Amino acid sequence: MLQMFKKVIITTSIVSTLFCVSAWAQDGARFRWGISLGGGLEKVSVFSGPMGGVDCRLGVQLNDMWAVYAQSHLSVGQLSTGEGSLGLAGFTGTFGAAALGEVTLIDRFFAAAGVGYGVLNNPSGFMVQARLGGYPLMGRGGDGGRRKGLMLGVDFRTIFVEGYTAILVFGMIGYEAF
Repeated sequence: MLQMFKKVIITTSIVSTLFCVSAWAQDGARFRWGISLGGGLEKVSVFSGPMGGVDCRLGVQLNDMWAVYAQSHLSVGQLSTGEGSLGLAGFTGTFGAAALGEVTLIDRFFAAAGVGYGVLNNPSGFMVQARLGGYPLMGRGGDGGRRKGLMLGVDFRTIFVEGYTAILVFGMIGYEAF
């Protein structure tokens, strides 16, 4: 896994160097932010169920291709065992915050990954997060550098808590200024 991650980083660096040198010279660091709403599933041990939530992102767009930001996540829903008539169910909430690095390709597609901390109703622990998506509707600001538009994406989170692993998969729609 680590070898594959290293290969992706090296390949991305080579491609960005070969094809984006002039873009790097033209654009600079700027504030970025985004907000999105979504829904998906959460699974913790034998419990699983639908969740709905909101994400907020604040950070720095280093240039048109690279960004670093903090992303917070809050979701609520109902988890249940769904196992026969003795199944258990209950309302729950999940909160997480992560630091992510992102690459944007051809102004339309993005991939991000990072680490953080998650709270599952009460137990909490280390979190790993990944995001994939795109910008189907996007425009540029008056200065030609800042981009903004509709974001459609998928967020994957894994939270490790007290002997359990929680997996959250969310479809997201929102606004991004980057």
